[in-house]
Amino acid sequence: MQLVAGPYHHYDLQRARDTTYFAMWGDGTEATYAGSACGADPVLIAEGMRMLPTRIALDPLDDDPTLVCDFADGDHYRVDLTGERAPELLFPYLNCRGRPTEYGVLFGGGWGYLHLFADFPDPSSVTGIREQGGNDAMVLDEWVVYTHASDLHAYELATGKIIDIPGKILGMAGRGDHVIWYDFEDIATVTLVDLRSNTSTVLGKFDRDAAWDSEQFIRDFPGWTWGFDPSGRYVYHFFPVSRRRPSTSTVARSRCRPRGDPRAVRRRDPLGRSRRRAGVLHAPGDATPTALDLRLQGEENAWTIESFPDHVEDVVDGDLVRADFDGSPRACSSAGSRVIRAGSTSASW
Repeated sequence: MQLVAGPYHHYDLQRARDTTYFAMWGDGTEATYAGSACGADPVLIAEGMRMLPTRIALDPLDDDPTLVCDFADGDHYRVDLTGERAPELLFPYLNCRGRPTEYGVLFGGGWGYLHLFADFPDPSSVTGIREQGGNDAMVLDEWVVYTHASDLHAYELATGKIIDIPGKILGMAGRGDHVIWYDFEDIATVTLVDLRSNTSTVLGKFDRDAAWDSEQFIRDFPGWTWGFDPSGRYVYHFFPVSRRRPSTSTVARSRCRPRGDPRAVRRRDPLGRSRRRAGVLHAPGDATPTALDLRLQGEENAWTIESFPDHVEDVVDGDLVRADFDGSPRACSSAGSRVIRAGSTSASW
């Protein structure tokens, strides 16, 4: 059954409540259609525009189907679902790509503004978190973390409290109530911040220029080689270890890791609790990191690593291997890790 006819080669679909949107484009033509929940009998809402419902609710199905976002120019519109009236422009200054939270929807744009609407689109419900002077922003469970004039700040959604974290911020990542950030220096300092107490801990340093080298690049980690695991309990650090650059006493080698291993992984517990795994105690600020039983061989498997709350998995020499966070050796393959699936070629399992 054909739902939408026309010279279109591409489309996006999104449902809000009992309405399905079709954003169509191709051959220089754009159009937006809206139909029933199952997409039947779509009505032309606008020509020359590619629109989908504005994200304002935690569940996309709860979004208001009459409030839409034009993805070409980032403008907000209110639309008539019958198609009889032209779309009505709302909030010309506000970029329509929002981020829903439990406390409302956050919008950003312009010269760096961040506006939180407790009840969008009621203008009386808006809180201006940042008006200008920054680009980076990150939404955590209970916080909006953002830069302003290169310094770091965190807005607590429940209370409206703002904490200031001075430092020339170049990159950051976060989980839960914790943030990692690194600075502009060539030898960059990596700092962990507990937002609940506004306390900072220096985790280490890395050479930003060297981190551009593909041999050191690990995807999805701030500073190219640092990041949180999915649980937010641990911080990873991927760093080179070789004969030319021997490991120090802070790198624990397992009995099945060969000498000259080019990669290791270290972790810390940022949550303010001691944690015991397999008899190994890791406390906040522990000066002795644990090396995971895994080696990476440059780009060939740096792109396939996947992290889980208690281990990481990777494809090494065609095998899918698992390295547990306790760092203890298992039955070892040639890669120095326990093989959990032989002959794998992809990490999408």
